[in-house]
Amino acid sequence: MRSDRHDHARVQIHRLLGLVGHVGQKPERPKSLRFESQCGPDRATVNEPVTCDVFVSPPTFRGYGMVIAEIGLPPGAEVDRGTLANIVDDSNSGVDSFEVAPDRVTFYIWPRGANARFHFVFRPPFAMTARSAQSVLYDYYNPDERVVLAPKTFTVE
Repeated sequence: MRSDRHDHARVQIHRLLGLVGHVGQKPERPKSLRFESQCGPDRATVNEPVTCDVFVSPPTFRGYGMVIAEIGLPPGAEVDRGTLANIVDDSNSGVDSFEVAPDRVTFYIWPRGANARFHFVFRPPFAMTARSAQSVLYDYYNPDERVVLAPKTFTVE
């Protein structure tokens, strides 16, 4: 078997292309994220706890980093920050941190397993029939990879 410097260079280039793909080729990405957010009850009384269960699942972990989940809230909702702190403290949740805004709670999630599942509580402070903001999940590094859930109607008496 004969080997020269040019053969060695071709082998090195072939190895490099095998690791990073061909020039101009985009890395293969999963087709979509799986996202569920269920908040209930949707008929409540003033200051009654409403629980939101959240489920996030990338179809495959390859290529995914942080995902961001924005869970829409009805107007004036008072989020129980103790339940949010418990989510961050639970190493299995995958939630690294959160932010509370008037119309949503944003979770920064580093999935550590196949799925991230957690729940939090809010209380409606006054009577209303109103819709929440939409809920959105997206890949931080690829914001076009997103799932949008329709707003939910809440009736508070």
